[in-house]
Amino acid sequence: MTESPPPGPGVPEAGAGSQPEAEAAAERVFGTPAEPASKPAAPRRQFLAGATVVAGALGARQLRLGGRPDTSRGRPGPSPARVLGRVDVAIAGGGLAGLVAARALVRAGHSVVVLEARHRVGGRMVRRPVIEGGYADLGGQWVGPTQTAILALADELGVRRFPSYHDGRSVFYYQGQRSTFVGSFPPFRGEPPDVSPRELRDAKQALAKIDLLSAQVPTRAPWRAPHAHRQDSETLASWLTRNTSTSFGRFVITQQALIGGTGAFEPADVSFLHVLFANAAAPQAQDPETDLFYGAAGQIPPIIASALGDRVVLQSPVRVIENGPSGVTMITDGGSYRARFGIVAMPPSCAAQISFDPALPARRLQLVQRTPMGSLLKVLAVYPTAFWRDEGLSGTATGDLPTVQFVADSSPPSGRPGILASFIAGTRAVELGMASAAQRRRAVLADFAGYFGRRAARPAQFIDVNWPAQPWTGGAFTAYLPPGVWTGYGPALRPPVGRLHWAGTETATRWPGFFDGAVRSGEDVAGAILSHL
Repeated sequence: MTESPPPGPGVPEAGAGSQPEAEAAAERVFGTPAEPASKPAAPRRQFLAGATVVAGALGARQLRLGGRPDTSRGRPGPSPARVLGRVDVAIAGGGLAGLVAARALVRAGHSVVVLEARHRVGGRMVRRPVIEGGYADLGGQWVGPTQTAILALADELGVRRFPSYHDGRSVFYYQGQRSTFVGSFPPFRGEPPDVSPRELRDAKQALAKIDLLSAQVPTRAPWRAPHAHRQDSETLASWLTRNTSTSFGRFVITQQALIGGTGAFEPADVSFLHVLFANAAAPQAQDPETDLFYGAAGQIPPIIASALGDRVVLQSPVRVIENGPSGVTMITDGGSYRARFGIVAMPPSCAAQISFDPALPARRLQLVQRTPMGSLLKVLAVYPTAFWRDEGLSGTATGDLPTVQFVADSSPPSGRPGILASFIAGTRAVELGMASAAQRRRAVLADFAGYFGRRAARPAQFIDVNWPAQPWTGGAFTAYLPPGVWTGYGPALRPPVGRLHWAGTETATRWPGFFDGAVRSGEDVAGAILSHL
């Protein structure tokens, strides 16, 4: 494990990480001052109020965050009376997929506009400065070796990465017993957790069955799998009832449903066919969470937006899309944009907030009504140092404690600051999302103490993000399909409707729910439109 590299693209400059400067950066980016280290972090509604960075093309000031000018604001939305003109492609949604599509189209010499509802770009990809000059991702953060699209993009942008810390023993807390083991949970590489051989066999055979069935599911057309209708008619919960014999076997698969990168759903809510599709398209066995980015992944969308300049328009939710034979018109609160083609780059459930004229085909309209987002809270506890490393622990923990289902070390290689990233998913996320910030903090830190001891209950900063409460996202990690949706409405997920195309990680056939899926979908939709321009 190496220390942070010298200052460069995507890496904070020396001396730029003092606490007063980090607090000032938080105020500029998130619209509220960061809390001092001795106090709990501000509630999520404050620090997610919006990243506000003005495009350099308008002559406004630039902010140096992580060694890069961060110009995620774009230009302010136009007044309602303003005539907004024409572009080749109008894009609704300034997340990673929309920005990647815009970047490809501009490189090919075409005019674009990216219309983003928030005060910032990035969607589920956003970072925050923390103590010790560090950064923490409030949304997605990890990448893996076979996620070649996001890795190539990061390399091109000069955003460097490092291996996520996995040295030492991991913590497993199950049925009132705390134990440690070396390896991964699952797929149980290395020393297994402290359970009986029968329980371990049960979990492994269930995982093997899912892998075997997943291999039969075509990721471009899951509804064409040999047993698609039967698999789509049952839930993961009903399948587990018939195919596991121990509570531990059911626990293992349930944990993957809740905290896997294509998950954050309860087994009773999701189609078993969707589970097989997700496992085929984004297999956990390919280690999707091996590396982190210096300066956090959330810097990537602002870097792309910086190059796009005033083509990015924030605070401009698309309310109506007129989709005609000769072009597309996207109407915002401030006016309209006429384009030869349009892209809707957002989760299907968010697209349901747009009015379409003419109305979408019935199958597509019904699809967007049947693709909920996962229920997920992300919690970050920040300490001056990664103290668990000195105790021989990896910082990884999982178990059946009341609140926190998974914890991982999210610190830089130096261990300063020490960051534990954790996830609360499913019904527990919904319940805790309705609690007060103080109640959430107490519940989370009680579990942290159970995993890592009393020292873990006293972070310098505590940050929690309630993704289901974000109005322009509605959840995380990604959308999932309940029973009957893939076979009944799935064929409408990706094909364009006239001149209107769809993008977003949910539409990817490789690594859906991950950064890589978003990049691939943006590149694919840009390529499809370029073939007609």
